Amino acid sequence: RQLAELEDKPYSDFPGSLQTASITEVRPFQGHTRFVTGIAYFGDGRRAASVSNDSMLTIWDVQTRTPLQEIDTDHSLSALAISPDETIAAIAIEAKDCPIELRDLRSGKLIRTLRGHPDGRAVKLAFTPNGKRLVSSGYDHFVRVWDIDNRREERSFNVPVSSNPNITSLSP
Repeated sequence: RQLAELEDKPYSDFPGSLQTASITEVRPFQGHTRFVTGIAYFGDGRRAASVSNDSMLTIWDVQTRTPLQEIDTDHSLSALAISPDETIAAIAIEAKDCPIELRDLRSGKLIRTLRGHPDGRAVKLAFTPNGKRLVSSGYDHFVRVWDIDNRREERSFNVPVSSNPNITSLSP
């Protein structure tokens, strides 16, 4: 499938500071064979990562729109987050026990697996600014905070909503 670039535009119906992003396909990225389910840019703006239902974690050269690295996880993927130091990718797996894998971005190797959304896959992932914790939300209506070094869930919060809870970012 294709990835597209975001173009920031003011939302004309609401004057003031309200902004929205509209998606405009500028130049497509060609590579994934199924739906792209997560995208993250690296701090340098020259690289991006994407995950897909095709089991691939792909690192892209944004300028040339070519893959720099492709990691086959053997699982359909539903979410992605890149650690602040850009060494680890957290990816949510669509599998029976809905694990979250932490992968080394240099080698692609599995570092550790976090398990904690047994009743529904994780749909959003975000690292804390210091990279020591990962926050996940899932279809099980829980937001979970993970201690990365100790490979354990620190706490969880039930979010009783009619649809899935979607975290999009964290405030320092």
